[in-house]
Amino acid sequence: MSNPLAEFMKAAQEKARQCHEQETSENYEVLDTQFRQLGMMAREIMQERLRNQYRNIADKLEDGVPLTPQEREMVDTLIVGEARSYVNQETDFESWKSKVDRLASELGVLEATGVESSQQLLELQGLALQARTALPAITYYLRERERIERFENNLQSELSASSGRLLADILREMMQSSRM
Repeated sequence: MSNPLAEFMKAAQEKARQCHEQETSENYEVLDTQFRQLGMMAREIMQERLRNQYRNIADKLEDGVPLTPQEREMVDTLIVGEARSYVNQETDFESWKSKVDRLASELGVLEATGVESSQQLLELQGLALQARTALPAITYYLRERERIERFENNLQSELSASSGRLLADILREMMQSSRM
């Protein structure tokens, strides 16, 4: 019996190899689409596998019943698991920050010399374009890290009845949503 996820993963690996051999925007756009689809497939599989567990947890939260440590861990997985995985795997954050520092320094040099010529204006445009590639990645990384921290801080104490109901609603919505 075939495994669609495994087959799709192999296809993405093959496309990545093609991208390495033929650096075209079209190849990378296809690879981007494949990675997005892999993420959706993984989310759907996870939702299906955890459906009964999340329902039991949501019911307990709604009824104000305290969660076991394992159930709290499941809530963590459902709410911030993807973000935690991303933050733990991301290795480019420091290089993104260094790039922004370098760009800011180059911006200072340009500013000090004055931006008078067409060439200097093009250099400024190039700096801005480079910043537009690093800054969204930095912002996304920090938002995910901050989201994890807020979640951890909020879940340290016992939940009130209203907080439990709200969290139950969030869990149910997330498990129904196309974005977990």
